[in-house]
Amino acid sequence: VLPHVFDRFYKSDAARTRSEGSGLGLAITAENVRLHGGTVRAANGPDGGAVFTVVLPLPRDGAPDGATDAAEEDRA
Repeated sequence: VLPHVFDRFYKSDAARTRSEGSGLGLAITAENVRLHGGTVRAANGPDGGAVFTVVLPLPRDGAPDGATDAAEEDRA
């Protein structure tokens, strides 16, 4: 399941029977994060469910667009 959760229109077998969603939410999220220069990951939660991690670059004050502080990225 996890390799496909960011695919457009993807729904797990269990979600197909109980959800009316289109299967676009995580695909849209992944694209927005990518457009902002970040990454998004999904993992199985330790007690079930899922854990989603979004990492976005944090620009330094006064830095040109796209410049980031590596220490700030590590903390995000």
